[in-house]
Amino acid sequence: MTLALLLAAAQPPGLDARVEQRLAADPALRAELADSAEHRRELVWMIGGWTVHKVRANGTEGGGTGFGYGNSPFHGAWIQTLTTFPDGVRELRQIGYDPVGRRWISVTNDSRMNVYSLYAPGWENGRAVFEGDVVILGIQARVRQTIERRGENEYSVTNEELLDGRWRRLDSYLYTSRPVN
Repeated sequence: MTLALLLAAAQPPGLDARVEQRLAADPALRAELADSAEHRRELVWMIGGWTVHKVRANGTEGGGTGFGYGNSPFHGAWIQTLTTFPDGVRELRQIGYDPVGRRWISVTNDSRMNVYSLYAPGWENGRAVFEGDVVILGIQARVRQTIERRGENEYSVTNEELLDGRWRRLDSYLYTSRPVN
């Protein structure tokens, strides 16, 4: 045997091979990944056009209006929202169910070049609380984002930061359904 063959045989399998081994050993996981429709049904209400209103701390609208659109890419594996906020910042958020971790994940990137992931244990009565550590413009923070359905035609997103052991509200947005042109 040549030295190259001996070295190749001694190396552990690469990531692709290990992923395939995991899926081969767990047919239920492979099936769940192939059919994400069961979990996506919980979020189908996010699909469509939305007007986005910034909400003041006292609960009244103010600070401008933006717009958004929700769809379902990757054969329904994710619910994706594209939003332009009142201040002009654009955001792409994808929400999906992680069958390995048995939790929901929200992956967000924006026009300020921020990318972060937050996690929620589940949805209950149209509400999920996502939480995680983020870096925004180089600033580290522990954040919580609550997404809550408020009826057939609206939902809210409230962002909070953990400071000195207490959650402090950063901002909140009300999404109301609108026709898509």
